[in-house]
Amino acid sequence: MRNENLKHHRDWDCDGSIRMENAQTIKLYDQIQQEIYNVKLGEFEFFYAFDKKQFEEGLARIGKTKDQVRHFGGGLIGTKDGFKRYLDFLDKATERIAKECDPQEVYFDEFNNHECMIAYEGDTAAIELVMNIFGDEISQTLTRYNKKYSYEQLMLRKTEVNITGLWFDTEDAVPPYVWFSDTDGKAYCHYDNALRPVYNALDDNKQFVAKDKSWWGMSATYKDGKLCKWHKD
Repeated sequence: MRNENLKHHRDWDCDGSIRMENAQTIKLYDQIQQEIYNVKLGEFEFFYAFDKKQFEEGLARIGKTKDQVRHFGGGLIGTKDGFKRYLDFLDKATERIAKECDPQEVYFDEFNNHECMIAYEGDTAAIELVMNIFGDEISQTLTRYNKKYSYEQLMLRKTEVNITGLWFDTEDAVPPYVWFSDTDGKAYCHYDNALRPVYNALDDNKQFVAKDKSWWGMSATYKDGKLCKWHKD
């Protein structure tokens, strides 16, 4: 849904927060978010436990034995079936937001919620959330502020690129990360207080160069022959 009557302005008395006028769907968005945040985990046979006592109390609350539950990380414990039902609940909530809420209103709301006007990562938290809900195509039509990454770079952040044979200094030295110059796309890594060129053993040991301009100015972890965890320093 798109709200053609939406207007907005920056509130420079509040660090450039975004104030909306004629917003039509933001109340619904906030309502759905509250439903997600306030859901009772017990309905999905979940609980949090960080010690033996909390674990035993949690099992008693959901009426399960320790053999019937599994750990899902961060102290979250529950049943496999409950986890599936919880994911289904989240999927339906996201589908409702995508269908009934205006992506521009959601972006502006999350821009303020994540304090993107002053955040080091700029509007990254807000726009990535919107992209996950509404998709890349719709997100590219939105008005954005305080951008750190272009849309192409945002999509790059979610990818892994297979590149084998990278080295620097000596052919036995594998760079832990790679930075691509924002002027010519050439690859470097920082070592011993200096930028060192990164070479590709599978390309006649030539200096590695970015495949396209979305890589320029970006850094990526290099592990197991893959470039991943793309970011700007």
